[in-house]
Amino acid sequence: MDAQTITLGGVDYSVAPFVLRQNVAFQGVVGPILAKVTTASVSDLDGDDADTLVKIAVIATSRLSPAPTREFLEDQPITIPELVAALLVAMKQSGLWREKAASPGEGEGPQSP
Repeated sequence: MDAQTITLGGVDYSVAPFVLRQNVAFQGVVGPILAKVTTASVSDLDGDDADTLVKIAVIATSRLSPAPTREFLEDQPITIPELVAALLVAMKQSGLWREKAASPGEGEGPQSP
């Protein structure tokens, strides 16, 4: 799996496949927000959801040197749609979202671990 790029506040960050430490942290926060973003629109997300998405962005970028801190990211002009896009990248880099082989009626989606 190759690194993917997320854009936060107009700045591109390379996100490598997650290591175990990132996967453990990610799985601890992703459940509730994943359920919400798959059933609601971006405008339905609240402050707690944004907080969770920022945590996920910090986890995703934690292997960079220097890694952006939570405090740094909170002071950047990051949009909620950017954070939701970062969630998708995090899902892919964690292995929780895998592309399936093309079959009739099948596409991409969350996979059971």
